[in-house]
Amino acid sequence: MTMKRRGFRSDRREESLILDLRTTWVPTREAADRHIQILMECWANMPIDELGGRTPWEVGLTEEGRREVEAMLREQIIGRGPLLKEYLAQLEPLREPGRRYVEAYQKSGGLLNIFAERVTEADDDFWHQLVRERIEGVEFPDEEARARAWREIEGIWNETPSELFSNLTPAQVWAGGGGEETDLTWEFMERLREECGDRGYSSQGEMIRTCLLLLRTWQTIPQRALGGRTPAEVILEERDEILRKKERILRALWEGR
Repeated sequence: MTMKRRGFRSDRREESLILDLRTTWVPTREAADRHIQILMECWANMPIDELGGRTPWEVGLTEEGRREVEAMLREQIIGRGPLLKEYLAQLEPLREPGRRYVEAYQKSGGLLNIFAERVTEADDDFWHQLVRERIEGVEFPDEEARARAWREIEGIWNETPSELFSNLTPAQVWAGGGGEETDLTWEFMERLREECGDRGYSSQGEMIRTCLLLLRTWQTIPQRALGGRTPAEVILEERDEILRKKERILRALWEGR
C-alpha cells in the first residue's frame, strides 16, 4: 500500500520583529527544527542597529552584553517562553581562541546539513584517530609538550572538512552563517516546497532522499544573481569570513583580559 508522506510545516507564529514569518514545507520534524536553528544561528552573526551595528554573538560575549541582547529580545518578542531561550542559546561566553570547536556537534551545520542526522563526538572517527595516533601511547617529555600536542590535533580537527558536516570543517560549522546564507535558505526552502511538497512518497526514506538530491543539485549550480558562484561557494565564503572575524574578536578580548 502506498503511504502518503507529506512532511511537516515549519511555521512560527510568535509575534516577532526578528523571525521572518513564513510557512515552508520540510520532509521531517527534525529538518523543521534544524531550519529554525539555522535561521537563529545566522541571526546571531548579523549586525543589528539596536546593538550599535554589532552582532548579537559579539555583544553577548560578556555578561553585560548578554543582558543587553536579552533586553532587546524581550522588547521584540511577545512572551518570555521557549523562543527567547532559543535565541539566547545562540550566544556564547568568551573562550580561548584557537581551541577545539567542540560546540560544532550541537550546531545545525547550516543549510548544507539541513537533512543530515545529528552527530556526537562518539561518531567522529577522525577525532578519535588523531587522539590515538598523536596522544595515546606517546611518551611526552613534559606536560608542556603534551599540551602542545593537544593544541596541534585540535587545530587539525578544526580545519579538516568532515563528512559528518557535509564536508564543512568543524570551524565553519561553529562559526555559523549570516545574511547570505539566510537568503539562500529561504530560496531553497521555496524551491523545496514547489518541487517536493505536493508529491506522494512510498516511504520517509524516499522522501528524504528526494529532498537531499534536490539540495545537492541546487547547491552546485552557478547562479547569475550570485556573480556566477554556486550557493555552496557563497555559503562557505561567508562562513570563512565570519570565522575570521570571530577569531579576531576572541583574540583581542582574550589578550585584554
